[in-house]
Amino acid sequence: MKKIFTVICLSLAMILTGCAEINPPAENEKISVVATIFPCYDFARQVGGDCADVTLLIPPGSESHSYEPTSADIIKISGCDLFIYVGGESDKWVDEIIGSVKPGDKGLRTLKLMDCVSVLEEDLTGIVSDEDEQAEDGDDSAEHSAHEDEYDEHVWTSLRNAEKILTSVEAVFSELDPENSDIFEKNCASYVSDISDLDSKFTELFNSVTDKTMIFADRFPFLYFTRDYEIPYYAAFPGCASQTEPSILVISKLIDKVKEAKIKTVYYMDFSSSKTAASISEATGAETACLYSCHNVTDEQLKSGVTYLSLMTENYNTIKNAFEK
Repeated sequence: MKKIFTVICLSLAMILTGCAEINPPAENEKISVVATIFPCYDFARQVGGDCADVTLLIPPGSESHSYEPTSADIIKISGCDLFIYVGGESDKWVDEIIGSVKPGDKGLRTLKLMDCVSVLEEDLTGIVSDEDEQAEDGDDSAEHSAHEDEYDEHVWTSLRNAEKILTSVEAVFSELDPENSDIFEKNCASYVSDISDLDSKFTELFNSVTDKTMIFADRFPFLYFTRDYEIPYYAAFPGCASQTEPSILVISKLIDKVKEAKIKTVYYMDFSSSKTAASISEATGAETACLYSCHNVTDEQLKSGVTYLSLMTENYNTIKNAFEK
């Protein structure tokens, strides 16, 4: 049904764009960029500054994993200079659209975040199973084998990946608008420097902790983040899981992990329920805290000027406070 919906929207968009007059861009026209989710959007606007017109495709507060493009969205994509998206399971709809869009005089450049970094296979090692101990013990089980060809798409949760992505964005911007390449390079270098400083703070923080184990009573989009700092973790679901309510057995196992490791804080994600974290807190005395996955923001946050860096800085402060308890 989702594929049929996309095809219908795509056909309508092609009819509408086919009727529109395509004009070559003026010399002083800004680069037009369409970005699917907030990290793509923020990286583009930070590099582009006043020389780029960046549009966030998926509305603030929306669930990106179940997003379906409208005909208006497809028209936006077909008419931009650069389309930035993540790739992976959540962006399967993108391939069909890109393959069908007939570029005008401007052409259509695309940038996929997962092409900018070394991607990691989905890892179920720390995902608590409600069937047996295989996921916790790291067995090469049938369940793990079924996921071994799938890659985790949440590449932006690594600050080090963010630096590489920004460099790739800058390179494409400079190709599209060479006259402003110095501005793009300067903007990119400034943001990369700030992100690098935060990465150093995270490194120092985790190096100062004897037991870095983290418990996520929620989906787990932080594989790249935990790999950067070699953080052991346990979570209720993989990052793109459709489930929102873990079984009683999974909750029980997470409670055991909290007690065994004497965990003081249990984490849940933004845009999700804190119910499971609250249940674990009630059973163990551990506190709960929200971490930002950064995949989207609220309308209020967007209007207030929140950035990828500010959200990751909030994550740093949250984790630091948790370890200091």
